[in-house]
Amino acid sequence: MTQINNKPVLLCIDDEQSVLNSLIIQLRESLGDQYLYEAAMSADEALEVIEDMKNDNEILVVISDYIMPGMKGDELLIKIYKQYPDIIKIMLTGQATIEGVVNAINNAKIYRYIGKPWEKNDLIMTIQEAIKAYQQALYIKKTLAAYNKFVPKEFLSQLNKKDIIDIKLGDQIEKEMTVMFSDIRDFTSLSENMSPEDNFNFINSYLKKMGPIIRKNNGFIDKFIGDAIMALFSDVEGAIIASIEMQNELNNYNNQRITKGYKPINIGIGINTGFMMLGTIGEEERMETTVISDAVNQASRIESLTKVYGAKILLSLRTLNSITNPDKYSYRLVDIINLKGKTEVSFVIELLDCFSDEEKNLKLKTKDQFEEAIKLFRAEKIKESFDILNNILEINENDTAVNIYLNKCKNLLK
Repeated sequence: MTQINNKPVLLCIDDEQSVLNSLIIQLRESLGDQYLYEAAMSADEALEVIEDMKNDNEILVVISDYIMPGMKGDELLIKIYKQYPDIIKIMLTGQATIEGVVNAINNAKIYRYIGKPWEKNDLIMTIQEAIKAYQQALYIKKTLAAYNKFVPKEFLSQLNKKDIIDIKLGDQIEKEMTVMFSDIRDFTSLSENMSPEDNFNFINSYLKKMGPIIRKNNGFIDKFIGDAIMALFSDVEGAIIASIEMQNELNNYNNQRITKGYKPINIGIGINTGFMMLGTIGEEERMETTVISDAVNQASRIESLTKVYGAKILLSLRTLNSITNPDKYSYRLVDIINLKGKTEVSFVIELLDCFSDEEKNLKLKTKDQFEEAIKLFRAEKIKESFDILNNILEINENDTAVNIYLNKCKNLLK
């Protein structure tokens, strides 16, 4: 086999050496040294060549005979199509049956059939057109992949659209989903001490850690808002598991930062479940995808409370109740909030599974007392709430949420 370099490859397959020699001579004379011209005398050998070269070279076109020992040409091209669908496939033979050609066209998506003996000009023109078709298809594929980085393919799927070119202004759908907000604590003060380049490097290094976790758990990132992430999940449990894994991955990331002399960072995560409108807004020359819902606003507010209570993950009661078996997680009530423009209150739950065993067990030990203290506080029974909170503090003096409520009680009792 020709020594591997980075040139794109044209692979010729025929069980007659003279045919292979003739093919490669004509191709090299007409197309020059810009390509590697590889030869194989059987289907198995051809598959070996592709396997050996696929990581180092771009295989553009395969030209295969039909009648060969062992696997026939149509079977080979079908196999190549299934494993390497981007490769352009051409059948070159004088002995193919109609059934064989039809099979290759339907199941291998062959680009063209050329009979033997071939005309050199016809062969070269076909190969040139095939290479151009490959490059055009690759360009479209790369362009769509680039667009998908800005408009997630999962968002398109929610709108029942296959590609971004199918999107129209005003496309929309209402679905029940779970939304997650995560945010780096004190990012503004952290970024003030960094250059613009350092800021972008830091944010991107952090986001590279978090994005794959969201996708692994069947979620997708709707948008980045500076250092914040807004992600959507069709499966509520995927959001819960992702949030725990994100906090665990943050611990690993912080260990790397400390080793390099940087300060560790903290993130807060807020999760809520509800019906949301997913769709496109804007005007004909500029549009974007968006999610509109009170549930989204509530998730953002819940995330903001992580700063207040020193929590890592907070979620709504609706999210907790949407989990098939919520008791497999550790959690406690941490607040009861009034939603803007709503008459009902919302219960805010702290997920404890991302804390160390010691910290988690201390919070679970005082869970019932703490939740009773919150209810008494809401009922304006401040002295009773104060006494319970004081008792909790003797067990866990480092509980931020307990200290927050205790200070509120002290101020009201003055």
